[in-house]
Amino acid sequence: MGSRPGDVTGNGAGGRDGSGGRDSAGGEPGSDHRPSPLRTFDEALAGGSARSAGSSGVQWWKRRSVFVSLMVAAVVAATVLTDLPQHASLALQASDDVSTMKTVNGYLNSCSYAVKQTFTIYRDERAHSLSPSDRGEVPGLLSGDEAACTFTNDDIYELSSVEVPGTKAERDLQRLVSVVTTWATSDAAAAIGAIETLSSSPSNAKARGRLSKAEKNMTSDRKRAVTDLREAESILDAKLPAVNIPTVTACLADRASCAT
Repeated sequence: MGSRPGDVTGNGAGGRDGSGGRDSAGGEPGSDHRPSPLRTFDEALAGGSARSAGSSGVQWWKRRSVFVSLMVAAVVAATVLTDLPQHASLALQASDDVSTMKTVNGYLNSCSYAVKQTFTIYRDERAHSLSPSDRGEVPGLLSGDEAACTFTNDDIYELSSVEVPGTKAERDLQRLVSVVTTWATSDAAAAIGAIETLSSSPSNAKARGRLSKAEKNMTSDRKRAVTDLREAESILDAKLPAVNIPTVTACLADRASCAT
């Protein structure tokens, strides 16, 4: 009996499947040749669809998902690294912070001068060393000195909003700016206000108490500012301008020393 189309002839591996002379595995007719695994893998990476009839698409999808996941992870890692702050050298950071301290000290100038003038006037008044003409100028001078240490003074307003650059010492210098602003607007202003009262009423006990408290606060906040500055210098391994805050005393505990 003659064979019909589709019947298996010859050996089983070389039978025709009606696909133009190649077996279902993609080899030459009558041969045991199989596709190269490398070729199949390359085709998978390239998105090719050449697979044996018995292969499953699941493996291809798994391979692709792993590949895509790795690519996404690499992009995310690169993004995180590029978004991290890139600090300049310590020398450049120190240079920026030197400029910041010069700015801070510039804004402190008027209040620092006012504090020194007020305490000098108070000591001179207690020592009775002012001439009649000098005593006549005292009320106006003290009023101006007090204003110099409040937010009505543009310098103090600008001091409170100084922007500290993002250096390694940023946190310490931010604290310093906050402390010196408090020193001016709270401590110094309170001390000058108390001295204004004592200038016209030397025996006013409440004013003396306010002055004593304000003087202690000025000393304490000055120490805090100096500590913040020293910490910044240690981090930067550099010297920064000293804080422009004077050391003053009303000599309340030792009246004799006020004449010196």
